[in-house]
Amino acid sequence: MTAAPSRRGFSARLAAVAPIDPSLQAALARAEHLPLTDLQRALRDSERRLREWAGDPSNGGRATSEAPGHLDRVALGTLIEYRTLGG
Repeated sequence: MTAAPSRRGFSARLAAVAPIDPSLQAALARAEHLPLTDLQRALRDSERRLREWAGDPSNGGRATSEAPGHLDRVALGTLIEYRTLGG
């Protein structure tokens, strides 16, 4: 009897076919197991934190890519898009 093949996560499959920053791959891997509703909730929370960060005058003129949680926000958006577009 053979064992069932393990299903690699989205982050591993993506890294196998395209160059991907290891930090982004790690962010994808942290979230790829979540159900869609949890991904959506996490993205809303992340976007709220980004708005708070951007509203702080000390961050004026800084790129949003410098905000804490930037890669997690990108990963969440990517996973939601993948799931909702039939991935």
